[in-house]
Amino acid sequence: MKFVGNLVLGASLIVGVPLVRAATHLQQSNVLVEPPTALPEPAQLASQGMLLYSNHFTHAWLYLEQEQGSLLSVFDVSEPSRIRLVATVRTGVEKPYDLIQAAHKHYAIARFRDGSGEMLLNLSHPRAPRLTAMPAMSYSPALLDIPPEYPGIELRVVTRSDDGQDLQIIEPGTVPQLIAIVTHVTRQAFRPETGTLFLLGDRGLTVVRDLNTEQDWELSFVDDESQD
Repeated sequence: MKFVGNLVLGASLIVGVPLVRAATHLQQSNVLVEPPTALPEPAQLASQGMLLYSNHFTHAWLYLEQEQGSLLSVFDVSEPSRIRLVATVRTGVEKPYDLIQAAHKHYAIARFRDGSGEMLLNLSHPRAPRLTAMPAMSYSPALLDIPPEYPGIELRVVTRSDDGQDLQIIEPGTVPQLIAIVTHVTRQAFRPETGTLFLLGDRGLTVVRDLNTEQDWELSFVDDESQD
């Protein structure tokens, strides 16, 4: 998987705001951008693919396909403020593939980019994903309803090329704020429960957090406990 890219927290180069002030704005904003260097080291490595998987409202995992398909790095992204590497798994294959969520929630499809076929990624044990042969009864890809825009965050394409697109991260408002620029983005994944956006570029994984949505998500557990 190959993602994220030069995260320019100083998108100030475009709007004329010094780098330090841009970083300060990030802390005061409802939108928080965490570059690859703020995440566990495998998130900073070149990646060929990405898959976000959740089997419960409270739990979510992110899989980064690395080393041309031979390695999956598994991150627990259940809590956006505490993203953790929980496993690195050798897949037994040596060629890159696209990861596509299957209609059956415990599986994904690994579709080889050279057109040589597909395998099944078993996610029934999220920390220990397994690539297996595709069974005779094929699993069709899920039709995911991913919004073109994300609550609390706006993405604007600056440039588009064969190796991805450069994206401006904008915080909407009466006066929209340019928060950051992420370059050469090739994959995106969004977790609506927490309002977390994952962007994969040529320098690793960037995480864009909507702090208001996170707070609402956390409060929902407090409300549940108060009614027990």
